[in-house]
Amino acid sequence: MTVKCRICGTELKDYNDEREWKVFYKAHGHICRPCWNARMKKWYIEHPEVAEKRKRRFKDYMRNHYISTGDNRNFKVEGKRPYTGYCELCKKTNRKLEYHHWDDSDFSKGLWLCYRCHQIAEDYEKGRTQMYLHLKESIEKER
Repeated sequence: MTVKCRICGTELKDYNDEREWKVFYKAHGHICRPCWNARMKKWYIEHPEVAEKRKRRFKDYMRNHYISTGDNRNFKVEGKRPYTGYCELCKKTNRKLEYHHWDDSDFSKGLWLCYRCHQIAEDYEKGRTQMYLHLKESIEKER
């Protein structure tokens, strides 16, 4: 028995190959992965409010449960301070916020900061501000 995609008619080579096939039972039949992806893309275009709601829910979940490690990997944390909605240093609300923590054993010791303030806090912790002040002072003495 050969199985075909009900949309494009492509024959199913290996029934167990989940990468190429999205297999549905009952009313949907068999659909190949490219047809399924095109169908979902069209659905998201036709239902923007549902797509936006899903994105917002995912972002809220990530903001409250995960923290970035700097190399685009995230790990789950417990005890992170609640999201404030504003930068706790400059008090601006119209910026994307990041969670800055300084104690890896206790994530409640952290601040919600905008990108600019987060960079300042990172520079301070890594000693770059002291290096800057030292270099500035040495250049001033040269004159």
